[in-house]
Amino acid sequence: MRPGGFSQFAVGGRIGMPGLFGVIQTAVDASALALERLVREMGHRLTLPAGQRIEICNSPSAAIGRYGARFHHAMEWSGDPSMPIVAGRPATGNAPIAASTIDVSRLRGPFAIAFKRDGAWTVAVDRTASIPIYFTSLGGTLLFASEVKALLAHPQLDRDVDQQAFSTFLACGHLIGDQTLFGSIRRLRGGHALTVEPTGTVVLERYWRFLPGRRDGDTGRAELEQELGDRLVAATAQCLNEPEDTVLLLSGGIDSRSLLGAAMESTPARLIHAVTFAGEGGDSSDVDCAVKLARVTGIRHRVIQRKLGDFGTDFPEMNGVIDGLSTVAIYSPDSYRQYRQLAREGVGTVLRGDEALSYGGPVANLAEAIRRVSLRRVEEVEGLGALIREERLGQIIEASAKALDTVLREAKGLRPAQAMDAIGFEHHLQTFLASSAAYKSVLLSHRTPLLDDAILDLMELLPDGERVDKRLFYRAMARRYPKLFDLAFAKRWSTLDDWAAVLNGPTPARSYMLAQLNDVESSFWELIDRSAALDLFGRIGADARATSAPVRQQLRAVMQYFKDVARACPIQWVRRPVLHSYRPRPHVLILRLIALKHWHDCLRTAPAAKPWPDAVAHVQAGSGMS
Repeated sequence: MRPGGFSQFAVGGRIGMPGLFGVIQTAVDASALALERLVREMGHRLTLPAGQRIEICNSPSAAIGRYGARFHHAMEWSGDPSMPIVAGRPATGNAPIAASTIDVSRLRGPFAIAFKRDGAWTVAVDRTASIPIYFTSLGGTLLFASEVKALLAHPQLDRDVDQQAFSTFLACGHLIGDQTLFGSIRRLRGGHALTVEPTGTVVLERYWRFLPGRRDGDTGRAELEQELGDRLVAATAQCLNEPEDTVLLLSGGIDSRSLLGAAMESTPARLIHAVTFAGEGGDSSDVDCAVKLARVTGIRHRVIQRKLGDFGTDFPEMNGVIDGLSTVAIYSPDSYRQYRQLAREGVGTVLRGDEALSYGGPVANLAEAIRRVSLRRVEEVEGLGALIREERLGQIIEASAKALDTVLREAKGLRPAQAMDAIGFEHHLQTFLASSAAYKSVLLSHRTPLLDDAILDLMELLPDGERVDKRLFYRAMARRYPKLFDLAFAKRWSTLDDWAAVLNGPTPARSYMLAQLNDVESSFWELIDRSAALDLFGRIGADARATSAPVRQQLRAVMQYFKDVARACPIQWVRRPVLHSYRPRPHVLILRLIALKHWHDCLRTAPAAKPWPDAVAHVQAGSGMS
């Protein structure tokens, strides 16, 4: 293909996530054909449904691909180097915009964008990195993609494990900041842009930061409550522009019933379709609450039962989709299959809530703020040190401390409550919650009204005390939707399976994990002490008997009562003590180990290249997707 040329390829559903991937030359003078070949190989490694389309455009210094269904993208892609390459729907209207006029800080998401201006290439993501970008620089070339696995197309990529990321995953169950499990690959964080200068220098810049409460005092509480409700209604209505093929994920918590109330302000109840996922053997309060909400409102609702019977197939597939970035695949292994079934039934969009409006109760200092969002060092997690091989323990502990020190430096100077919400937004929502959204986005359009830019802007006006335990949000929603908020709330984590019981019985999940623990050929055991892991697995049975479902339900009911009271009361409560050590149940650490082992054994190795279709449709520059 000639430089500046444009081509389309059908690689095989129906919808699929939008994304960008590409190669930008920084120091070498590779041919346009070589760049295109590398980008094509990257495209093969993406997780794409059948029928998905990829667009690839070459220029003398770059080859960039875009994928996703037509409605995913606000702007057609002309292949003109003076025009930006956009995945997603930034709030700029559908009119083309020239690269020379772009101000990334004024764009609103969701989007990932690449453009060339004054000889420099820039790649940027929206505030929440809802369309992710991962990148690496090697051999005078910058590679970027919306999935980590695409970058493995480069044969010279270093596959070494990132020790800080490895330690963070063990201690927290997910990664933080710009981490991936590869030391050579970074994540472009929300509100950041990556620029490749004409000289080859790569510059990383932050153009926006989530700092709730920084403009506190400008607006009264009653006005804030009204404005929050109005903005949520507007954001939800925009996401529900096609309610007939949209499902609302309905649980028994605050977020989803708030979205339900907001949806009913713009859409008749009979057109709203909600789905609740139920775990095996877990607490059923989420399902019970969702059923009551559906009955009261008259919406269509169904419960989808999770099944762990195909664990050995479901978990590896889903962990591959999310590139092993968190434990979400092992906790909900069949979710990818469930969402695939929803797509087959004609569902096109998933509407869900996210914890964007506060991350917990009051905190007194920065150290408590970090623990409130479940970020911990390895030595703070009881029993974790015994699982790490003795000769590596010191390195892992040091790497863990460095990772958390980076978070502390970023939050220096912030008030404790402000730091808690900013850290949660940067290092939990964009990492753990983003990975839990990734598999949905492959199959369905994924929309989160609570993360709408207008609501993020409003968070700057909310005082610290009103954000704690979502107090203002709770009051605003309870007053706006009293019929929904008069109903009881579910217990925390009630949608999860009872994993202690699952692993204590004759289940496929137990068989799979035992087989992994007995896989003596894996080099994973150069990092983890296999005998200590087997011993920990053996303690799951005693733990399951000591923490029976009735006991857990009683404790959760008491905790939930005090949490509900705290949300409803505007007064400041005495801070709750936060322990410096965390004692996870045995199955928690086992699940983290197995998720890491699968990544280590399978995802570190690049999959074999797949041939492109023999018949490739080339189109002229200026053509859009068909």
